[in-house]
Amino acid sequence: MWTAVWRAARGVLSALGFTALGTGLGAGLGGVLGRLLGAVFTFGTSLVAAPLLGALLGGAFGCFHCIRYYAGCLESLLLYHPRRYVDKSFLDITWDVADVRYTLEPLDYDLPGSGTQTVYLLKPSGPVGRLWVFFGGNAMLAADWLAFCDHIFTAVDAGKGETEVAFLLVDYPGYGRNKGETSPESVLRTSVLAVGAALRHLSTEDVSVHLLGHSLGAAAASQLAASWDASLLPAELRPTQEPGTLLLSAPFLDIPEMAAQLLRLVLQRLLPAGYSLLLEVAPLQE
Repeated sequence: MWTAVWRAARGVLSALGFTALGTGLGAGLGGVLGRLLGAVFTFGTSLVAAPLLGALLGGAFGCFHCIRYYAGCLESLLLYHPRRYVDKSFLDITWDVADVRYTLEPLDYDLPGSGTQTVYLLKPSGPVGRLWVFFGGNAMLAADWLAFCDHIFTAVDAGKGETEVAFLLVDYPGYGRNKGETSPESVLRTSVLAVGAALRHLSTEDVSVHLLGHSLGAAAASQLAASWDASLLPAELRPTQEPGTLLLSAPFLDIPEMAAQLLRLVLQRLLPAGYSLLLEVAPLQE
């Protein structure tokens, strides 16, 4: 609750600050231009009216930034629905699959500007050759993937898969036990750090990394795949292979296009840059 109150108060202060700063700077600039350059740059007004005109233009500029700020807040409300863990008993769940035991371990790492973040590594007791990283939808927690993993283990136990696979279940900043605010930038940074923490924990060479994203997670997985660069990780954490499969479930294409459908042209141009999955695809070769 206090986080929501603080964000609302900060929004009001930011709005007032934008308007006041724009008005003050506009008045000052108008006065300087009126004195130095005369009526040419003040649209024929007198030196007395120049600061007033500058204040009007500066205030309008500040109001525009206020509207853009709140449009960004509206975008965040549409995109992100963070939840907290009420019951942590899921950490005690284990699976016995084809003579291999899977256990769930929390991994902590520091996200600069946000503090400690926690993701969850579901790993077998035996060797690991592949790491699947799961990114959930806008109202999902990492633990929500466990039911899906249970279906995977059922198939593996029936002889339809292998056990040399680990699963990294990601909570975004602001979700689960994590602090911070969710944004495309913070999600990308936490994705890189989460993969690094998992590779460090596995301490295994030649682990291939694969990505699965559902809904909002499709954007998280795609931006990680698009910007994948081993140099983002410390030398001891760099994978020896390129990332493998990118699998998207219920993806979307472009946030501004979604805004155009929901809000038409009212706020479309005011929204800050968000996720986009619009990609240029080469034509198929026969």
